[in-house]
Amino acid sequence: MRFALLLPLLLAGCAPVETAAETQDEIERVALERFFTEARELEGHLAKAFACLELGEVKTTARRDAPDEVIAALAGEWGVPVYPASACSTGENGVIVAPNGVTGGKMLRVSSLSCSPVDRRCEASISYYVANLAAGGTEVTLTHEGGAWVVRRSESMWIS
Repeated sequence: MRFALLLPLLLAGCAPVETAAETQDEIERVALERFFTEARELEGHLAKAFACLELGEVKTTARRDAPDEVIAALAGEWGVPVYPASACSTGENGVIVAPNGVTGGKMLRVSSLSCSPVDRRCEASISYYVANLAAGGTEVTLTHEGGAWVVRRSESMWIS
């Protein structure tokens, strides 16, 4: 997939998953940052005014905000406001609305996150939503090799 070429560059700064001292939570936090970055790159929607980050399954209402430390890290990296999904809403035609009323953002979701420190591998489904009929989803597998996260699989699963 076209994004597989960009992601290794984005992942180059990831902390290595090398010591037993790192917890599952720390590994998942680093992976979430990478997965959200991949979701932001999907379909070229790079110039959005803001992003709202969510964890959870697409087909259920069991969703929650991304961790505060992930939101803060990505806001600094992306140079646009980043909000927890619960602070955002949808307006006319399903357009994402920021807490301050600004439109033109993107909802990013990571679901089905699974990381294995033993295998040095993380998998997740990622999706973006801009407005009605402007969304997509991809399944991504990352492995940690030679000090960097590498995309091993990036497969578009749906688009509208």
